[in-house]
Amino acid sequence: MPWSTPFREPIAAPSGRALHTLRDAADYCARLPKRDALRPEWQMAADLLMKAEKTGGLYVDMARIAMLKALGNN
Repeated sequence: MPWSTPFREPIAAPSGRALHTLRDAADYCARLPKRDALRPEWQMAADLLMKAEKTGGLYVDMARIAMLKALGNN
């Protein structure tokens, strides 16, 4: 799936910005401070975003859920 693949529903980031696509979420992860990026929940989200880009399908939904959990929006 391309990085432009949209999530079924956008993810609300703390900044008020909505993450609509795999690319939006990957860019958000890439801008995290290193101490946050190394936390297990962010590592899981980043891993699932990469799998979603390669495989698509359920991984897109799993990546969205992992992002929500990492952001504390579960």
